[in-house]
Amino acid sequence: MGRCQDTPPSKSDTSILALKISLVLAVATFVVLIRCTAVIVSEEWVLGAAHCYFNHDTEVSPRDINIVTGIVDLNNQTDLIHRQERRASRIIVHSQFKEKKLGQNDVALVQLETPLHFDNHTQAIPLSEVPFPRHQWKLCTVVGWGDIEENVTATHLVKLDVSASHSRDACHGLSDAQLASLICVPEQVNGGGLCDGDSGGPLVCDGKLVGISHQVYKEIFSDKDSLSLECGMQDMVHTFMFMCKYLPWMKNYIDQTPDPPHSCFVAMKGNT
Repeated sequence: MGRCQDTPPSKSDTSILALKISLVLAVATFVVLIRCTAVIVSEEWVLGAAHCYFNHDTEVSPRDINIVTGIVDLNNQTDLIHRQERRASRIIVHSQFKEKKLGQNDVALVQLETPLHFDNHTQAIPLSEVPFPRHQWKLCTVVGWGDIEENVTATHLVKLDVSASHSRDACHGLSDAQLASLICVPEQVNGGGLCDGDSGGPLVCDGKLVGISHQVYKEIFSDKDSLSLECGMQDMVHTFMFMCKYLPWMKNYIDQTPDPPHSCFVAMKGNT
């Protein structure tokens, strides 16, 4: 699944958000099969994209999943001192997930074999429990371990500020059912966006998790199936699974998950 180009971070990008992000590696016979991003939601659980835990349509075994937290730069020896690594004991893929389909429940929880130790370098991210504004643009932040350009693997965590929206202006050509599950970020002016390895990373608005990096599609969109797209292509829409509607599902496994609002969306004054 294609992604668009990420922009390299500045020194200031090693923000508090980095404490809440993990690098997910699926390894079999010492060969890395999958590289994704995930979000720490408790000492025992990380949240990510369901498609990250499949390899050629086969679900990856939990024993092959390695979760790494507490690092911002893989080449920084000081960072490595704070690194925590955990094996997965269980992968919970949403029961209605459909691979390579836009907006089809692309969410998964990974239970860790041993709980994380929360400290100044590893923390959970708070989940948003407030409605997202309809037909409005909101300034948010995307973080991930994705490639910084086509086939160039990042060695550092990347942060990108974006304008996100739940509207047809942002989510071009989607059905009502798809739109209900997604927050969209059109192509950024600076060319930044999602790339391979960013899947499962957070969309953070007002300091809380709103979405999970899902997939991209062309703005001129005629086929409802996702397309095979390469990193850095023009006219891309970046999509995120809107987590508000999945809070009840998460609460089945994580007691401290907040209750969802009465409605996950709110119409702003002057909009319908």
